[in-house]
Amino acid sequence: MKQADVHDMQPQVDRRAQGFHGMGLGWLKSGKPEAAIRSFRKAIESDSRFLDPYLELGKIYLAQEDWDATIALCQQGLRTFSDIAEFHKMLVTALERKTSSEEAWRWYDLRPARDEQVQVAENDIICCVTARNELPRLAGFLAHYRKLGVNRFFFIDNGSDDGSPDYLLTQPDVDLWLSDLPFVNANYGSAWFELLLRRYGVGHWCLTVDTDEFLVYSGSPERDLRSLCRDMEHRGHKALAGQLLDMYSECPVAEVLYKSGDDPLTWCPFFDREPYHRLYENAGQYRNQRMLFGGARQRVFPTPSDYMLSKIALLYYEPDRVLSSGQHMTNLPQEQIAHNQMVLLHFKFFASFEDYARGEAQRGVHAMGGEQYKSYTRELDRHQDISLYDPEHSVRYQGFQQLLELGIVDPEVK
Repeated sequence: MKQADVHDMQPQVDRRAQGFHGMGLGWLKSGKPEAAIRSFRKAIESDSRFLDPYLELGKIYLAQEDWDATIALCQQGLRTFSDIAEFHKMLVTALERKTSSEEAWRWYDLRPARDEQVQVAENDIICCVTARNELPRLAGFLAHYRKLGVNRFFFIDNGSDDGSPDYLLTQPDVDLWLSDLPFVNANYGSAWFELLLRRYGVGHWCLTVDTDEFLVYSGSPERDLRSLCRDMEHRGHKALAGQLLDMYSECPVAEVLYKSGDDPLTWCPFFDREPYHRLYENAGQYRNQRMLFGGARQRVFPTPSDYMLSKIALLYYEPDRVLSSGQHMTNLPQEQIAHNQMVLLHFKFFASFEDYARGEAQRGVHAMGGEQYKSYTRELDRHQDISLYDPEHSVRYQGFQQLLELGIVDPEVK
């Protein structure tokens, strides 16, 4: 496992652009926003891949309540940085303030599946999920999170044709929205979550997970989420961070015949004892998290971009909270994040995986044009009976205490 330097992750920026950006910051400090705007614009003209001047411009336009300029800036920025959550957040704010929240919802093609008022009680814990053709997984997913104490599920269905919406509409604790917008254009689901949580989630603890991600933490499931959140509040934490732990069978993937309602852990009880290959401290856009990459997927399905394993699974939502693409990062101060104190058991490798991976590789709506899914299909073409199990790497899951003993998670600070 390699501990890397955070600077390894930073793109090179044109020096002239850096100079103009520095001038803009100086003008801001001197109380001259119009001069700052001109300097930040020159920085962007010098290097359109330099993110910082876009964000500074956005702050100025929002403060000036120049909604048209904010919208135009966000559209320009998103053409280069489609996965920068701040652009989506600023865009939603400007659309809401210029017209209405309904206009922002139309922009992201988010519409309710039924004409019923969403009922969220004061202390409800909300679970936000995007899904497409996940019907076999839904019953087990809902059962797991209900057992942990989730009260409301917010599902966004992104074009399913397998009956998923009909099933979800029968669940009394599920609210369902539909969207045909390409997944990438909604910042991989985060923009949809932004809209929903602004309206219904302020002041609530919220999970942001996928249907193949099962949260485990110290004391779970007997220690429910409400108890966990109380303890986090006592320690001054507003988010729970950890890693995806890829789970798999000792059999070839094609023989993992999971069906609706099964416990995925009975089919896929193994994980890699060294579950990541690269570690960056004080990393991410906000320099506030430990970022992990690699894992069993990189071992078996290698890709140049690697697999990001770090994720914010649970957070206390407030209006200034930023949800990054894939919910891997947020903008909280480092000391307000409970680091490395949970895992998401990641059940990706059922017999349905091959068809799913090929379909997603063809759609190309995931990060970097679906590069990871192309890596999956490349290895599937090479190895018909592919398996992730390897006696040199694999260990059977026995519970959260085992993860503590292996050093995969850290103990909670009391």
